[in-house]
Amino acid sequence: MIKHLRKALVFVIVFFFMMTTNASSTKALGQGLTPQALNLRNLYYKNFINDINILDDGTYEVQLQIDVQYNTPHRGIFFNIPEEYEMDMTIDNQEVYGKYYFPVSEISVSGDEYQVESSDGFKNIRIGNPDRYVTGLKSYTISYKVTTQDKRLEHFDLVYWDILSADVQVPIENLEFSIRYPKQIEQAPYLYSGPMGSKGNDYIDFNFDGTMLTGTNHKIIPNFTGVTVEHILPIDYFSYPVPPNFGLTGMLVMALGALMAYFAFLKFGKDDILTIVPNTRPMPGYSSAQIGYIYDNQANNRDIISLIIEWASKGYLRIIQDEENKNAIELEKLREIDTSYPDFEQQFFNNLFRTGDDVSISSLRNKFHNYLTKALTSLTLYFRHPKRRLKQASSTLMKVLFTILTPLLFSIYIVLRGYQFFLHLGFSFSFLIILIAAIFIFSFIFILIFSLIQHQSNSTKGVVAVFFLVAGVLLFLGFSSRLKLIGALDYYTIIAMGSFIIMLFAASFMDKRTAYGNEILGHVLGLKQFIEMAEKEELEMLVYDDPEYFYEVLPYAYVLGVSDIWSKQFENIAVPEPSWYQGPSYTNFNTYYFMRNLENTMASTTNTLSSVPVQTSGRGGGGWSSGGGGFGGGSSGGGFGGGSSGGW
Repeated sequence: MIKHLRKALVFVIVFFFMMTTNASSTKALGQGLTPQALNLRNLYYKNFINDINILDDGTYEVQLQIDVQYNTPHRGIFFNIPEEYEMDMTIDNQEVYGKYYFPVSEISVSGDEYQVESSDGFKNIRIGNPDRYVTGLKSYTISYKVTTQDKRLEHFDLVYWDILSADVQVPIENLEFSIRYPKQIEQAPYLYSGPMGSKGNDYIDFNFDGTMLTGTNHKIIPNFTGVTVEHILPIDYFSYPVPPNFGLTGMLVMALGALMAYFAFLKFGKDDILTIVPNTRPMPGYSSAQIGYIYDNQANNRDIISLIIEWASKGYLRIIQDEENKNAIELEKLREIDTSYPDFEQQFFNNLFRTGDDVSISSLRNKFHNYLTKALTSLTLYFRHPKRRLKQASSTLMKVLFTILTPLLFSIYIVLRGYQFFLHLGFSFSFLIILIAAIFIFSFIFILIFSLIQHQSNSTKGVVAVFFLVAGVLLFLGFSSRLKLIGALDYYTIIAMGSFIIMLFAASFMDKRTAYGNEILGHVLGLKQFIEMAEKEELEMLVYDDPEYFYEVLPYAYVLGVSDIWSKQFENIAVPEPSWYQGPSYTNFNTYYFMRNLENTMASTTNTLSSVPVQTSGRGGGGWSSGGGGFGGGSSGGGFGGGSSGGW
């Protein structure tokens, strides 16, 4: 036992000694590298000389001389220069987000062959031959240009540049740099050196004479150590190229689009005068499903299910509802459907009774949706026939055109405003892609919903309008920060948005009726108007002449959404109890309570027949801070420029 304890104690002591020794070595390598320690590395940069010339237009001309000591065989080195930057800044005690694109161009390398690729916001330079390894001292010269732009800072401009990126993966024995400014500047720069985010200067001695900043290191620079200059400049120090102003041009194009949409609406959207023809009975030759489609120009489940009521009232079938379980519904076929009905109605009837003359609706759950969908499609196609078309084909074409053109034009406007800021079309598009997607989604939903509610009440339209107004405002506020960042939060955009809304409304209502559609809708609205406004005396006369009159009109009232009104109109009129419907027993038959039961029956039937089976199956970095128009709080490795580097 004692023997085992001794072994364990020796192990712990040795382990502790190794860990503390390793920690000390790591600290020495990280904070106090020596020339001897460098020779233990696979490679290091013996000299890293960075010469930068800043032009008056904000262009940085960079030339790097890198002398690499390869202690082990390598193919060469890589150097990745960022082009895209994101900055989270605090200016005047306000959080400001900045996103910039500074393109890199005119890249050249001497000292070995090289390849340049663009990837993930970087220019990636790979120096060396993949089939050849080198050792010893090797020198390379890399030159390139970085085109910066106005950073949209209100009170100042600045040079905030990584002389050495904190992403460089190898240590540097000697570092020299020089930065030439285009004009005299009195205020001295700040310089940071250390790991990413460092606020101090641990490695660099520097001098500034008003037009040139020079510096060298006073000790070996470890890998992943950055050197960054921060220099506050007057707001008008640089003479940046004036970007094209797409605000005015884009606004005028959007306004022209709105004007075109308005005139297109007058020709292809505004209906001819509609004459409402009073009717006490449904039009001969039209089923309730067809009347429902004519009324709102769309096929829905209610239209097709109404046929069950119509067929029952005409003696083709009987509806049986269990008194105790109201969801237990059966249909009993009494006779074959007449061949004078449209083909799709005959098919729907026959599919209901394809297993026999008595069918339980519950037995059709998850099994009938394909037949219902086919009936809906056939109803729609029935009114696509040239002689039965309700809407003008040219009107439909213009609706599709403006449905696509409206969000497209506004998206192009937004992207061009982004280009005006970034001066790069692809970067502008990628930065605004979420906003563009939101514009298209909002547009399609807007046009779809307003197209569907044209026959709804004004109060319904008002509620929908308020909903889209709120949604539009929230959308605008949600993306206002991005619009502000690219300088597009101005009256140009406000007018463009107004034009966009006008185009949306024009596209929504661009569905002019044909002469046939106008005439037949007048008859349908005449029947609906009669249902809503009929006098009791008139209804009593109609029932006296035809006791089944209430049931003849009932399926049509159902698809027109006024069956509740229709049933209440007959509450105090003697109407015989229907022989085709068996449901809850009544002491005194009442049309209103009958209709409520029938509505529940139809709702349950619709829910079952439409049911579908559920499918199952197993780079910038540092923050900026300022107050009162000033700037401070930069850090090592947090600036523009620079670039990661290492061996390969």
